Amino acid sequence: MYTPVSLKSLLFKSSLTALLGISLQACVVSPHHGEHVGNTNSVIPFEIYAISPGAAISVTCSHHYGGATPVTTVTGGTTPITLSGQVVYAKSFNRTLPANCWEPWRGSNFNYITYLQVKVNDYNAAVYDEAGLDCLFGKISDGIGPITAGSACRMSGNSILLYAN
Repeated sequence: MYTPVSLKSLLFKSSLTALLGISLQACVVSPHHGEHVGNTNSVIPFEIYAISPGAAISVTCSHHYGGATPVTTVTGGTTPITLSGQVVYAKSFNRTLPANCWEPWRGSNFNYITYLQVKVNDYNAAVYDEAGLDCLFGKISDGIGPITAGSACRMSGNSILLYAN
């Protein structure tokens, strides 16, 4: 049976999708904010989802006593992944951070910290802590699209704090 959809409803949905696309260019699901990566020589897995194919992805690191240090620049994925009608492009890669990324810091179970920033097409990527990732994956498994879920569950900042021994 055909159910008519109002023009107002269609305009709202397309405006909302466009607005989400502007505000959420990409999201980083690995590494996550507050993650302990082992030691300063550990290979760190990155997993990034962008809303455009072949996006320019840049990763920098910094700490309290130094400016931003480039870590890598890569080209995003080009194979579309469609979930609940929303399309994203995945990019996974591994990197060891340069030594000057790490700042000595004494904690109960770590000795160094760094802050990562990921940009996709010159926009800050959304980042998540552990609770945000639970939210993100929970919403996606409930049938909510990754762009909508990513916007709802993201942290307010755009830096990823990592700990190491």
